[in-house]
Amino acid sequence: MINSGLRVAVVGGGVIGVSTAQHLARAGAEVVLVTEGELANNTSGRSLSWLNSAGGYSETYHRLRLAGIDRYRTLAARHPVGDWLRFDGGLAWSPVEDADALAARHRRAVAHGYESHLLSREEVAAQVAGVDPDAIPDTGAVWNPGEGWVDLPSLVQFLIKDFVEQGGRLVTRAGPSQVEVRGGAVRAVRTAGGEHLEVDAAVLATGPAVPAMAAELGIAIPDAPLVRCW
Repeated sequence: MINSGLRVAVVGGGVIGVSTAQHLARAGAEVVLVTEGELANNTSGRSLSWLNSAGGYSETYHRLRLAGIDRYRTLAARHPVGDWLRFDGGLAWSPVEDADALAARHRRAVAHGYESHLLSREEVAAQVAGVDPDAIPDTGAVWNPGEGWVDLPSLVQFLIKDFVEQGGRLVTRAGPSQVEVRGGAVRAVRTAGGEHLEVDAAVLATGPAVPAMAAELGIAIPDAPLVRCW
């Protein structure tokens, strides 16, 4: 458990910010979640997240992704989540000229112990409902039956309800917020409207805006794409 006297501001109302705030509140912190607009009004509000680890990932990243999938399965088992979180499997195919790359992805998945099957057009028609077999190239498709997807705006609403029930405070439409540092430590978060939130720590969860916000505090965070490890 976190010290119940710890005051934390989470800046950003997407799925990362909301999930972080919820977990902190459950751990005993006094949490305020501040978001520039409404909840999930940027990337999280326009995303459907595919729950998978079928790519050519490093062993470490593959295990991290599997841990995330396991958390979603636990969520679905414990709560009536409806249709916004499902595990219907994942089907992928590619143009004929890229068939070797798709087959290589399949082999890497199998090497990781990840369930993956190469299916012919006829096998796809028999095993995967709702797919037009004529759309499948002659080289077939890869079927990963353990995969799923989650609608992020619905997940955000689910998490924020629990956050508030845990005693968390939600501040929406706050405009761009700034973290105040004095004496080498975070002291407060100030909203664009002038509200002054005294805290002991702040979490920046503003997506692509994080590097610029951190730079204002003298912290350099590279703004660059991740390097994929094959």
